[in-house]
Amino acid sequence: MNSMDFEARKGNLRTYFLSDKFKENELGERVYYKGKRNLKELKYILDLVFGDDYEIINETYLQNSLSKEIGGYITCKMYVDADFNGFNQGAAGDNVFARFNLTENAFYMEQAQTIEGLDRNW
Repeated sequence: MNSMDFEARKGNLRTYFLSDKFKENELGERVYYKGKRNLKELKYILDLVFGDDYEIINETYLQNSLSKEIGGYITCKMYVDADFNGFNQGAAGDNVFARFNLTENAFYMEQAQTIEGLDRNW
């Protein structure tokens, strides 16, 4: 996939998880799924959005301070080709490493040029 397509797919994910399909709680947070189901639903959505264009490296459950599973994350790798006609111009494509996180009340994504870059503590 090229870089514009990659950005569009990420935007589609964000739009889906911020849609009215998911209600808000009394604190104004989106309420997604409970516990382990978050990882299952996240994998399903990533399969729909990225199809064969991504490779899963790791799937892990996330726990709160009480050791209760509240969600999960998927670390994956995708090859993103450069866009030669547009804002995201470049000379060649490269691998992008991404981590998609879904908990009971949050969806967020991290990306880096290396797998080690995802594990940095900023």
